[in-house]
Amino acid sequence: MPKQSLAIVIALLGLLSAGRIAHAQTNQPLSKEQVIANLNAETNRLDGILQGLQIKHAASVQEVEKKTIEELKILAKSEAANGAIAAAKDTWTEVVKLDPSDEDAIKFFTAIGKLEIVEQAKKARQANPLQTISIPKQRIEWQSDDGYVFRRASEKVWVREFTDENGKLVNNGTMKEDSVSPYCIEISREGRNYKTLFRIYDGQVLGRGNNARLWNIYKTGHWVK
Repeated sequence: MPKQSLAIVIALLGLLSAGRIAHAQTNQPLSKEQVIANLNAETNRLDGILQGLQIKHAASVQEVEKKTIEELKILAKSEAANGAIAAAKDTWTEVVKLDPSDEDAIKFFTAIGKLEIVEQAKKARQANPLQTISIPKQRIEWQSDDGYVFRRASEKVWVREFTDENGKLVNNGTMKEDSVSPYCIEISREGRNYKTLFRIYDGQVLGRGNNARLWNIYKTGHWVK
């Protein structure tokens, strides 16, 4: 047999032998620790996918609710301005079902002597909270995508912090907790000539001045505790 052909045969035999060894090695049973580690890794991966979907769902629900409340309020104000107080009462009732802390709704029900409707709405929301399962039960710390933190320091007191250039959290002011609903916490900061309101949701924080009508997106982020 020519030397070249012999070399080819030897090389092929070597490859076949290596393949059989590799095949045998890959068929070796995994250890118990490896099996558990693989299970944990796959579970964590699936949990991450689920959490991402839950966060998107919660953010979408909050956005729909926000738009619905705005539309209902426009309708309610129009009804009241045209003297249709009974219709306005029904529309404002729908508003407080979604947000019992709405200031305009509270003013309306105060004016007509029907604040018990707001109280009933609060009790109903507490008894049947929204299914925003991505929001932790103990909501005490929210972190923005750019390093800001809203944290409950004590009962009814929140602090706002930011991460400085050295990676250290710096206190950026104390705020008062004004109201809590199943899907957001409202806090405010007040100075001599200003008052700023914030609403903390799972996916974002909305903010506005005390005299402003519309809420704006202040930060995007999520609850961490």
